[in-house]
Parts: sequence; structure tokens; C-alpha cells
Amino acid sequence: MTRANLPLPGFEPGKVAHLGYRIARRRRPVPQSGVCCVCNQPHEWYEETLATCSPATQEMMRLICVLCRAPYKSAIRRHHLNADWARRLILAGTCDLCGESLERDGTGRHRGVVDHDHHCCAMGNSGSCGQCVRGVLHPRCNMIVGKVEAIEGIDLVAVSAYLAPTPTPTPPLALPGGGVGGYALASMNIA
Repeated sequence: MTRANLPLPGFEPGKVAHLGYRIARRRRPVPQSGVCCVCNQPHEWYEETLATCSPATQEMMRLICVLCRAPYKSAIRRHHLNADWARRLILAGTCDLCGESLERDGTGRHRGVVDHDHHCCAMGNSGSCGQCVRGVLHPRCNMIVGKVEAIEGIDLVAVSAYLAPTPTPTPPLALPGGGVGGYALASMNIA
């Protein structure tokens, strides 16, 4: 027997060791189970691993399985998304700004990004607090929103009204005497 394999004198699990420490048996974690709200498949989690997580993260890990969360793990963590926003991110099919469908990569993950208010969380690319998340956008739509947000003192209502589709032009108003738009045809000397 090597020195490492020698039993310690007086070592019995559950008994008080010779140094005054109680040697406890390690409990095996008991898995909890539920149904994923995204894919409707059963999944398991361990309450022991959730003890150090925030309540919002605990709720998300209980409601959404690992397989559904995995492709979006970094965005969920970076933006501190709760279960509702994580589910919305995972299931997003269209851009919340333009309404076009989000492109998918080879793994089936869509290329949408989480949009949040940069005035609330000026954290740059490192994420957000989770309270100021506004939606899931195309990367280009998110870039446009970020550029507009960066302009100080801009009236977004006025810009929105300006960019709204213009109504169809009305035909010129016919005036009495055969005139159009304020001119009488007789005064134009048109033969």
C-alpha cells in the first residue's frame, strides 16, 4: 500500500474525527423536474445549483430547459433577462421594429439582438440591467435605433411624423370659370 491509500486512523463516516471535525456524508442532489415553456419537453434542474442565482434567474432556469437556453446563453446573461424576456428572445421570429423575419444561422439560432435603452444602461457592449430591455431587433435596426438615440435633443415624435408615409396627393382644385389652381384659361391665351 502506498502512503496515499492508507486509511486514516479513527476515520469513520459520520463519526467525529480526531481533530474535532465531524465528517459528514455528502448528500446526492435530488433533481427537480418540469416542462420547458419553449419546447414543451420535460427537463430537470437541481435546486442546489439555483441557490446562488438571482430570483429571476432561478425562475428562468426552472421554466426553460438547457437545450433551449444554450444558443442564447450569453445574451440572456449579458442583459439580465428574466424568464419572460428569455422566452421572448428564444421564440422571436420577427424584428420588433420593422416586422421582417429574423435570419437563422446553421444551428437554427436567429440573428436577432436584444435592444435596450442606452440612457438607462450606458454600459456599452457589456449589456444592460434587464429593466430597460425593449425588444428583439435585426442588428441593422438596432444600429439605427442606437444612432438615433445618440443624437441629443432630437424630437422623436417629429421625426416619426416626418417619416410617416405621405398621403396620396389630391388633384388640383378646379375653379369656376374653367380655371385650375387660380388661373383662368382665357388669360393664358392658349389656342
